[in-house]
Amino acid sequence: MCFSRRMKVVNRQNNIINKYSISVTAFTRSPKGIVFPCRDEIPNHVEVIALNKKKLIVIIILILIFSHLLNGCNNDQIANWGQKYGYNFGEVYQIKIENYGFPYIEGYINGQKISLLIDTGNLVGTMISQKEAKKINLKQMDKWILQDSSGNIVGEYNIYKVKELKLFDTTFENKKIYMMKDNMFDGSIGIDSLFDKSRITFDYEQEFLGISNTTSSFSKKDLGIPLIWNDRYKGMLVVEGYINGFKTLIQIDTGKSRSCVDEKLIKNLKLPSSQDGYELNNVEIGPYNFKIKNAKKTSFSGISKGYPKPIMLGLGSDILSEIVFTIDYSNKRIIINK
Repeated sequence: MCFSRRMKVVNRQNNIINKYSISVTAFTRSPKGIVFPCRDEIPNHVEVIALNKKKLIVIIILILIFSHLLNGCNNDQIANWGQKYGYNFGEVYQIKIENYGFPYIEGYINGQKISLLIDTGNLVGTMISQKEAKKINLKQMDKWILQDSSGNIVGEYNIYKVKELKLFDTTFENKKIYMMKDNMFDGSIGIDSLFDKSRITFDYEQEFLGISNTTSSFSKKDLGIPLIWNDRYKGMLVVEGYINGFKTLIQIDTGKSRSCVDEKLIKNLKLPSSQDGYELNNVEIGPYNFKIKNAKKTSFSGISKGYPKPIMLGLGSDILSEIVFTIDYSNKRIIINK
């Protein structure tokens, strides 16, 4: 048996009668599992309201406790991670590994929050999509020409000047930012935002980024893999390594979703093709070696200028997500931790 009645809800606590009515249908067992006796009277609505308030208060308290515990756990994780890799608590930032396996950090352009891809292969500067530039209402001040890694011209795009860019607890004023070729990402930061730092550590698995202006006290100067320095591309991450026994230069690029191999090396080493790329059976960088199952074919001729030999491989998220690596600019080296 069920019935429906309309009634006014009285708020006894505030002595206010709400000027609306609600419809209540009583069942022997409601869909929510609340059992009401089959009788001709609706249960006391004041008791129901009081019960709901108590439940709501309990839920809010539980949410606050849970949030506090999570925050405490996260703080402990940050402190432990920082101690392991030589960073103070305030030098560790939370990153997100999202689209295409790229690392992202939150920044602010003219007060507007924006998700920025951290791209060590970005030699241009801070970049923004056309969509985000329109949303923030940025005004064009100039144009720039984009070239790919092979040196081919991709197109001409806008340059903007922003009043304020906030990044890594630092505020930059009147900074130039460059329009991206598409809207695949909201924006990107390059090595110009990292180059003035002594150390930067990437940890994809834990989603932490360590940034410090001091050298690490725990790492010896003779450790690590030397950066091959090029004043033409200051700060670009290039090291010497071996591909199937062939000595060459290798770029470390957080802006690549998958590793890329130069077309000339594919031909010279007769690399076997895989499902959607090429297989590299043994890649060695310092004491570390690994296999790349599906490298994308490309050309590095455009960014090889000024180096003692051509770059033949670019490591992307498929490999970088499996390691923790530190860029030690003060000693011009890369330290890899598996």
